[in-house]
Amino acid sequence: MRSTMKRLALLTLLTLLTPGCVTGGAGSGPANVPNLSLRDVDGRRHTLSDSIGRKVTVMSFWATWCMPCRQELTMLQELYREHARDGLAVLAINGDGPETVGRVRPYVKQSGWTFTVLLDSENRVAALYNPRKQMPMLHVFDRAGRMAYTHTTFQPGHGPEVKRKILDILRSERGAE
Repeated sequence: MRSTMKRLALLTLLTLLTPGCVTGGAGSGPANVPNLSLRDVDGRRHTLSDSIGRKVTVMSFWATWCMPCRQELTMLQELYREHARDGLAVLAINGDGPETVGRVRPYVKQSGWTFTVLLDSENRVAALYNPRKQMPMLHVFDRAGRMAYTHTTFQPGHGPEVKRKILDILRSERGAE
């Protein structure tokens, strides 16, 4: 099991270092999604492959102490509210440690986020998709499970570009059905 996890981490790291992945070239990255599961803020278990490889999936790494993360997730909530019926999924992967993870659920409820917020306090998913632990870090996967766009950091001025990229992927995927 450990050997498999190490291979997956190495494969993901190599994928992230591939120029097409960083610039967001559609179709870049592997379509094999690890069968990892995490609990959401209400204690329900979710597997990554429930969304990735089935829907256009935004995976956003964040923490309660990260103000740019909060801004990005607020923008993603608006996008999710408008396009969930079109096949858009948002997985907000929280990286708070044991000292602050208790703040996550109240913060999510207060913010009114309706997308899936997962707790990754053991950094299992982050080790594969965000090994440098950058916050915020956003990946968009197409319906085939390929990483189609990656964005790091977030400032309010980034919102329109990030939205456009996500919507472009969602529209191109709808046209391919």
